[in-house]
Amino acid sequence: MKICIINDLFSKDFAGGAERYTYQLAEKLSENDEVFVVTSGPKDKIYTDGKVRVYDIKPFNVYWVGRRKNSSVFRFLWHLFNMFNIYRFEKAKEIFKQEKPDIIIANNITSFYSVIHAASRLKIPVIQVLHDYSYLCPKAYFMKNNENHICRSPYVICRLREKILKSFYREKIDLFISPSRFLAELMIKKGIPRKKLEVLHNFVESDLINKTKVRKPTKSKFTVLYVGSLVRHKGPQIIPDAVKGLDCKFVIRGDGPLKNYLERKMREYDIDYEFKKKLPYQELIRLYKTSDVLIFPSIWPENCPITVLEAMESGLRVIASDVGGLPELVDRKFLFKPGESSRLRDIIKKQISRKKKISSKDFRVNDVHEYAKRFRLILRKFE
Repeated sequence: MKICIINDLFSKDFAGGAERYTYQLAEKLSENDEVFVVTSGPKDKIYTDGKVRVYDIKPFNVYWVGRRKNSSVFRFLWHLFNMFNIYRFEKAKEIFKQEKPDIIIANNITSFYSVIHAASRLKIPVIQVLHDYSYLCPKAYFMKNNENHICRSPYVICRLREKILKSFYREKIDLFISPSRFLAELMIKKGIPRKKLEVLHNFVESDLINKTKVRKPTKSKFTVLYVGSLVRHKGPQIIPDAVKGLDCKFVIRGDGPLKNYLERKMREYDIDYEFKKKLPYQELIRLYKTSDVLIFPSIWPENCPITVLEAMESGLRVIASDVGGLPELVDRKFLFKPGESSRLRDIIKKQISRKKKISSKDFRVNDVHEYAKRFRLILRKFE
C-alpha cells in the first residue's frame, strides 16, 4: 500500500505533539508500506528521511507556518489564504498524480486545507487524524484572547470559517480518527456521522521509556514537575499558589511568555524551583522517572496529550485538570477543576504525606508498535 502523510510540519526536531506523532507514525508505517510525506517548508524541496520521501511545499502566503507572525492581521490573512491556496492545490495535485497514493493520512493541516481538495478531485480517500480543534476554531484550542476561559460563544468570523471548512473540506474526509472520546462526541455534535469516526488514543515509545534506567537519591525532596509551554491556556500560572509553603521542589521543563511571571511568584513565595531547558528525549524520560508527580493544569480541553502518556508509562503519578479528554486518562481523585489551585494543592499535599511513591496506572497506554498495528487494520478497509 502506498501511503501519503500530510502535516503542517515534519521533522523529529519539532517539539509539538502532532509533529512527534506524525514523524513516528511515518517511520513505523514505512516498515511495511511505502510512505511519502507532504509538508510545509520555506521553499519547494524533495528529500528523504530514512525510508520516507518528503515533499516540502512553499507556503505562497504571508508567512511560513514554521515562522508564525504575532500580528492578528497577518494571522487573519494567513488563515484566509490557506482555505483557498491555489498554489498548494496545484502542487499537491501534481505530486499525487506522480506518486499515485492509495490513501492519504492528514494530520494538522491548517496550512494545507486546499490539499484535501486536490485529493478529492483525484478520488483519493482521506483519513483525518484529529489532534486539536482546528476544524472548529482558528486558534485550535477554543480559547479567546485573554486565554483564561474556554470560548463558549465564537465570534461571527469563527463561525463563518467553520461553515466554509465544513462545506469545502470536512465533507471530503472519508474517516476521522480522534485521540479522545471527548473530541469524537464533539465532532458528532458538529455533524460528523458516528460511522465516520474511530477513537484511537495516542501512543508512546514504550521500549525506549522502559529501557531508560535511573537511580534516584533515597532522601531527595518531593519533586513536582511541569512539562509544557509556559502559556496561559496550559495553566502553569496556578502552580505557585498550589505549592506555596509545601515541602517540595518545583521543576519546570518549558519556556514561554509566563516564565518571568512564574519566576517572580516563586521568589515571592520562597519556593524551591528549577527551570530546565529543552532536553533530549531520554533525559526527559529520566526527569519523569526521578520526579514524584506531574502537574498537567490545562485550561483548554486537551485531548490525549503525549506528555501525560509518557509520564504514565514512566510510572509517574499525573495530577490533571478535569477537562477535555484528560478524565479518560487520569483517575478522578487526581483531577481538579481548571484554574482551581486550592484543590490542586490538596492533592499534592496528600501525595507528599505518603511515604511511598504511588505510580500512575490509571490507563493502559498504547505502545507505538500496537498503535501502528491497529492503524494498519483501519488502512486495510480502504484497499
